[in-house]
Amino acid sequence: MFRRIRNHVNATTLVAVLALAFAMTGGAYAASRYIITSTKQISPKVLKTLKGANGTNGTNGTNGAAGSQGAAGPAGPQGPTGSTGATGKEGPAGKNGENGKNGETGFTMTLPKGKTETGVWSAHIQSEAEGAKGTEGNTLSSISFNIPLEAPLVGGSVWHYVTSEEQTKGTGPAQCTGNVSEPKAAGGNICLYQGATEPATGASVAKVTPPSSLGIVQGTGTGGAVAHIHYEGSLAEGVEIEGSWAVTAP
Repeated sequence: MFRRIRNHVNATTLVAVLALAFAMTGGAYAASRYIITSTKQISPKVLKTLKGANGTNGTNGTNGAAGSQGAAGPAGPQGPTGSTGATGKEGPAGKNGENGKNGETGFTMTLPKGKTETGVWSAHIQSEAEGAKGTEGNTLSSISFNIPLEAPLVGGSVWHYVTSEEQTKGTGPAQCTGNVSEPKAAGGNICLYQGATEPATGASVAKVTPPSSLGIVQGTGTGGAVAHIHYEGSLAEGVEIEGSWAVTAP
């Protein structure tokens, strides 16, 4: 029976029992003794006999929730370059492709509607007066179309001549908006642009209608035309004129 009692007595119980005994003995006794307030005041041998057996372990608790993912760490240093691998074997030659179909030729029989072709012209004019002291003269300059027109341009109104001064000031005919370096012509028109003149004096005008005695029809043919060039200025040594032309199919 004493063993059961000892198993249920611990340090706390002992302190309580001693405190109760002290209270029952009166104040005179307490004055001559110490009050036990800590297990350190009790002999370890006594405490060992008063200590109870360990209880059984409790069951393990459930695992806590997983924490959030931490931040990515810094990139590691670049590793050394590996050695060059061996050259692979050459692959087999590919098969020859099939020949393509023959394309259509770019040749055109006649100048398409609205298309322009260009070329150059030149003329040499001598004085028609005796002693080569005249101030005007006339000559003819032939023009050939590399691509024939589908039909002739009929009438004197299809001819236009643009002097160097008109090109500089932009006052030439409305049908001729180009210049000697970039000749242009409106549809159904032919434009002659004056270029270099030697000597560089005087003015030249293209006659729309050639002399009837020459039997030249006004306008153009399908393969070309003849320009009647009239010059006004000093002709003591004759004059050389050159330029460009443009014709546009109507």
